[in-house]
Amino acid sequence: MKRLSLYIALQYLMLTFFVTLTVTAAVWVSQILRFFQMVVAKAQNLSLILKPAILMIPDLVSLVLPITLFISALFLMNKLTNDREIIILKSSGWSNLQIASPILGIVIGIVIILQTAGYSYLPGTFRSLKDIEKDIRNNISGIALTEGSFNMLPGGATVYIRKKSKTDGSMKGIFVHVAQENRKPFMATAERGTVIDTPSGPNIILYNGARHERDPVTGKISVFYFDQATRELFNKKSDKPKRSYKPHEMSMPELWEVIKTPTDSLYYRAHLSEFHQRIIGPVYALVYVMVTMLILLSGDFNRRAGSGRVVLAVVSSLIMLAISMGLQNLIKTNSSFLFLMYLFPITILALATYAFATENKKFVDFLGRVS
Repeated sequence: MKRLSLYIALQYLMLTFFVTLTVTAAVWVSQILRFFQMVVAKAQNLSLILKPAILMIPDLVSLVLPITLFISALFLMNKLTNDREIIILKSSGWSNLQIASPILGIVIGIVIILQTAGYSYLPGTFRSLKDIEKDIRNNISGIALTEGSFNMLPGGATVYIRKKSKTDGSMKGIFVHVAQENRKPFMATAERGTVIDTPSGPNIILYNGARHERDPVTGKISVFYFDQATRELFNKKSDKPKRSYKPHEMSMPELWEVIKTPTDSLYYRAHLSEFHQRIIGPVYALVYVMVTMLILLSGDFNRRAGSGRVVLAVVSSLIMLAISMGLQNLIKTNSSFLFLMYLFPITILALATYAFATENKKFVDFLGRVS
């Protein structure tokens, strides 16, 4: 009996691994292409893609796992049925629960892992990913400035370039306007120039130009001509725009700090929904798998009924997925329905457990009629 349970468990683990790898890779490629386009558009080094490519994997895996666990259970049970292995196990005295136990044990373990990772690890990696994305968007180098348009930079600087060299990044026909806090705003024009990156931030070197300043008291404009001048466009530390973290990027303690004082606001309800979704969300993986196996292991084992039960399992899981997403959005509108986030999956699990334990004849007859 232990060997047969191990056989089912190993098949399920291998199948889940390859299905998860395939689905994650497909989504990962689509996401990494977005970063690739962003880096190319900003003319940055392609090595910048490496870190976000790694950071997005844990979040993607956590998103696809509930679905791939369901797909793997559906495929494996259908395969064992078509190969008559389920019939052999049942004729040997195995109950539905005994057949399902190896798979359910694996799913329960994965649910616990997902809940633990959702405490701080997953939101931490997702936050780092978004920080890198923001840095790429705001990163400035000489060749990242677009010619023929006004380039708005962090810290209040605006740069216009008439022409830019594609080889060395040098620029011609430059207009710079800088309006930074605690500094006099100024405007500068130059025949040519280049941008260099420094530890504190990008500086622009201007050649053969003039700097224009307006006295805020007298309103008089002063003009200074220069052969060469260096100006700081923005400071990476002081001018770095602050970013507010979304609920999905916050750890459980951070979410709790927001929701521990109830308010009637969308901000509160969004964080409340995310907090409880971290707890109950992974449980839906167990719900999908348990309902699927219950459907596939009950009733007669023939090809016509088998295909009908597969369709029923898929439709049932899609309905439950739609309901779970609807409940999560409902909490963002009215937090008084929070109990439904727990009541729905727990009720389904309780009914499925009862059906597994009793192998209820009415349920079997019902499956025979609908499939």
